[in-house]
Amino acid sequence: MAGSLRHAVRINMRIELSASVLFGLFYAVIQFIPVVLRRQGASPELLALFGSQSYLSLILAGFVAFGLGRRRPMRFVTACWLIGRSAFLWMAFVSQLGWFLVVTVVYQLLESFPGPIYARIVQTVYPAEHRGQVMSLIKQGMALTLLLATPLAGWLLDRYGYQALFPMAALAGVASALLFTRLRVDTRDLLPAQRPSLGFAWRIPSQDRRFAVYLSGVICFGLGGLLPTALYPLVQVDRLGLSYTELGWLGVIQSLVWLLSYFYWGRSIDRRGGVRSLQLCALFNAVVPLGYIWVSSGWMLVPSFIAIGLVNAGTDIGFINAGIQLADPARVPEYSATQAMVIGLRGIAGLYLGVALHNVGMPLEWIFALAVGFNLIAVWIFGRVARYQTVDRTRAV
Repeated sequence: MAGSLRHAVRINMRIELSASVLFGLFYAVIQFIPVVLRRQGASPELLALFGSQSYLSLILAGFVAFGLGRRRPMRFVTACWLIGRSAFLWMAFVSQLGWFLVVTVVYQLLESFPGPIYARIVQTVYPAEHRGQVMSLIKQGMALTLLLATPLAGWLLDRYGYQALFPMAALAGVASALLFTRLRVDTRDLLPAQRPSLGFAWRIPSQDRRFAVYLSGVICFGLGGLLPTALYPLVQVDRLGLSYTELGWLGVIQSLVWLLSYFYWGRSIDRRGGVRSLQLCALFNAVVPLGYIWVSSGWMLVPSFIAIGLVNAGTDIGFINAGIQLADPARVPEYSATQAMVIGLRGIAGLYLGVALHNVGMPLEWIFALAVGFNLIAVWIFGRVARYQTVDRTRAV
């Protein structure tokens, strides 16, 4: 399924595939956190605060990774994941919203810190001509696990509550991180020839016009997805009154599409590049808020959940591959960190902007329509960047 690979590459792929399956068990449970928060009485502002946690960590990821993870990058990656995921063991003792958010802050920060180093691992371990298909196969393991585990997780949450289920999920997350330590990679290959400059955030966009245009597309794409994110639970819980079980079945549809679409995205990235794939993702992303504008029953959300599945798979491997393909090969961690910082900044801005518009009286339907517009702008921008890539390749030939 991944093509003809060297023996060492195939072993690494199998190790990461197994780790991805275990992570899928973990993620099948924690994806219900926004609904758990809303059922505990969380306001839209608190939902936005939860959503912004991972984006704050993306802003800091480059500085932390370059400052702490340069000497022993693999240990840094696995230590962050182990500590962050094990934080959910404390959920057995958490009953207040404040402490609930503390646990999620620890997880979100530590889960995202290794991002720039992980991009370098992917670049080093998997050959460019097969990277898309290899990563799609690895992610298929997680998506298949989500497909099977999501309805069960929803039912268990309805029956036993998060204090019982979240610690169990933490064990699967920790096992996934431990398995990742078996990856066969020479640490020396992960170290750059010179220490990365901490001025990457402004130097790279100013020096590389194509990457700067690409980042503007990333911003619009993110705003299109994030403006309504903290408001979706208001529709799901307040307007439609959906149970965890009902949301779990919608999650099954999303996970099935997520799983199946990896077959397409992996080949698309290897053939057309990561930017073209992100262009199509932005078009699908416009369908998500569009489906919430006229919704009156849970099953009317099916197109939105299908679109989320397509976008999740495409962006899961699209962003990292687009960043690698657009980057100077010797500076992949810095390009990845710059992209992560931009994603983090627009993530926080997008979440709170949506809530702010809601608080000043803008109808939910208008906010959803605005999100559609941002996605369509991203479609146009990614198209321009893809044309730049085509010109560059032609000149190189």
